[in-house]
Amino acid sequence: LAIISKRRLRMAQKEEGMLSPYRVLDLTDEKGLMCGKIMGDLGADVIKIEKPGGDPARNIGPFYHDEVDPEKSLFWFALNTSKRGITLDIETADGQEVFKRLVKTADFVVESFPPTRRAPASLHPAVRATSQHSPRKNAIHEVSPIPLQLAP
Repeated sequence: LAIISKRRLRMAQKEEGMLSPYRVLDLTDEKGLMCGKIMGDLGADVIKIEKPGGDPARNIGPFYHDEVDPEKSLFWFALNTSKRGITLDIETADGQEVFKRLVKTADFVVESFPPTRRAPASLHPAVRATSQHSPRKNAIHEVSPIPLQLAP
């Protein structure tokens, strides 16, 4: 029997796409969910990271059978197809440790934090500067994949 790496197994199981060799960590809010969706639709292994209690975008309608419930948001479902999801509090020390381990397996981190919000400790400040200090930083459509780097 041949030993297959997890990454090769993922690639073999998933239909080949332009981004199928890549893993993306998605930390976006409602303004950036489409970025991760497109990357997933193009074959990337996208992991949507939600804070405990769920992402506020789950409360955006319309809702299935008009029942207002975070588990029935059609907006949420539509923009999170082609993704896997986990709940993780990246503001805590334990959550940051888990996030750092995830980052080591990822190729990209996509985030849409407002410029005034401090980046999680595990994201390198120089990386965040590429989007946070842009002249168009407040534009709703500006959500860029960010190259993966860890602080030393």
